[in-house]
Amino acid sequence: MFLRELLITTGQGVEIRKVVFKNGVNIILGKQDQNNNGSTNNLGKTTLLRCIDFCLGAGSLEEIYADKEFKQAANEEVKSFLTEVEPIFILKISSSFDSKDFIVIKREVDLNLKTGRIKNFINDEEISNTVFRNIKLKEIFFGSDEEKPTFRQLIGKFIRKNEISINKIIHYANANTSDSEYEKIYFFLMGLDSPGLLTDKKSLEKDLKDNKTKLKILLKDNSEISALEQRLYVIDKQLDKLKRLRDEFKIDTEHKKEEESLNKIQLSLQKIESEIASLELKKKIDLERQTELEDEQVSIDSVSLKYLYDEANYFNDSLPRTFDDLVKFHNIMIKNQMDYLTSSVEKYTSLIEEKEKIRLGYINKYNEYLSILGKSGSLAEYNKLNEEISQKSIKYGEINSIIETLRSYTNIVEGYQKKLNAVNERINSLLPDLDKNLNIFNKYFSEYASKLSGNQDKTYTLFYNKDKDIYKFSIDGIGSNSGSGFKQAFIIAFDLAYISFTNELGLIRPHFATQDKVEVIDKTNLETLFSIANNINGQLIIPIIWDKFGNDSEIDENCILNLSSTNKFFNIEKFSNL
Repeated sequence: MFLRELLITTGQGVEIRKVVFKNGVNIILGKQDQNNNGSTNNLGKTTLLRCIDFCLGAGSLEEIYADKEFKQAANEEVKSFLTEVEPIFILKISSSFDSKDFIVIKREVDLNLKTGRIKNFINDEEISNTVFRNIKLKEIFFGSDEEKPTFRQLIGKFIRKNEISINKIIHYANANTSDSEYEKIYFFLMGLDSPGLLTDKKSLEKDLKDNKTKLKILLKDNSEISALEQRLYVIDKQLDKLKRLRDEFKIDTEHKKEEESLNKIQLSLQKIESEIASLELKKKIDLERQTELEDEQVSIDSVSLKYLYDEANYFNDSLPRTFDDLVKFHNIMIKNQMDYLTSSVEKYTSLIEEKEKIRLGYINKYNEYLSILGKSGSLAEYNKLNEEISQKSIKYGEINSIIETLRSYTNIVEGYQKKLNAVNERINSLLPDLDKNLNIFNKYFSEYASKLSGNQDKTYTLFYNKDKDIYKFSIDGIGSNSGSGFKQAFIIAFDLAYISFTNELGLIRPHFATQDKVEVIDKTNLETLFSIANNINGQLIIPIIWDKFGNDSEIDENCILNLSSTNKFFNIEKFSNL
């Protein structure tokens, strides 16, 4: 998919900014005024990238007028302007650059509303936020309707606009993205797209992790199953011996009925103790989870929240947009989970209390029969045996309940692990295809990176290795001491190589790459990258400042937007004079 045009209008249709994209290099140029005075900062050079990202499902408009990542306060002038004009963002895209068949993505914004601030349209059809961000955009840009990896996880590689993405080649997504998630991202990007495979793996990994956590909580204060089984075996033998001794007593016929009732009550007590122990274990799991959530509520920081909700599926336009409100929202989510767990704990507590009342009834009845049997005076030893049997039976019930619960979670964990192993085997069977695709990608990547380094004998490759059932992707060739300028040039080479790779394989993918903060890149390396980008049937979109090149005909040829102190991105001055 190619970017063809971005149009921003007021809610009444008055044009605010129109940008027409070209194939090859697209430069957003920040220039000083005619006297070469003034700064090239705050002109809106990066704003175009952010507007593209917003059109592609970024959850909040706040990034356009405030950069929280760099702790910059909101630009109140821009915020006030956008609130007043109720902007409409329209992005036209096409499957090839020469195509006249456009897909039109539109997002209408009304910041005056508390909820429903953003309306999404594709070819004039209104679409909900969830379907827009999680389904439709992925179908359009990646030709996939699979749940995992998500569209927002993928698109970050193509729109590098924040500190992490512009400086990290592989791990470009937010700080909370796990190795397991990156595995799915790169499997997908490299063409390993077996229907449902990566989604199944993600789901199984989550279920496996959740149940392992529950099993860990249970084992925290208990022995392993084998040790508990040995204890149960010993108690069972002790019970057999005590019952045998009791059975040897010669009870008068008049006490036979009480003896039979006593035995039945002991069995009932053993059963109720097992039930109580099971409920206590479930209550313990929920209490442990409550403690974890309390810690999470207290310890999580605002930066993590920004990453967590801005890129994950939970963040949408109806949420509060300030960090204070974001923290409040996060804590509300935690509180809701804690309220649910509190309700669950209360339910288990109530059930335990009911069971304990029943147990107390059995105990009272038990003591009543013991009293009747004990009146003969000759049954003291018999009563003592029954007391021992009762205590052993209670302990037996407790341990047996723990074993059954542990065995249940162990079986669940083993079941999920078995299913996950099967998925991993399916993935392993597809690795030859992955290796073949990596060969194609590395052909371009090594060529472009070598042009930057000036060393045609050196190779640069993307590769993977397996670590505990997770395939981790890495880059070979770039030194750890490479300067930030070369590394950013290297990242652009990586993204351009991916465009060439998708062209050769005919994959449905974005055919554009953006990179911010390119001022640190050496001019010669930038020119090399421009030459590559103009010859690969793809788009490189970058903001640069005028004094990086000065009067350069190549810059003029590739420039799609000139910004200056008298022509900032949103043209607010023009509207204020109307």
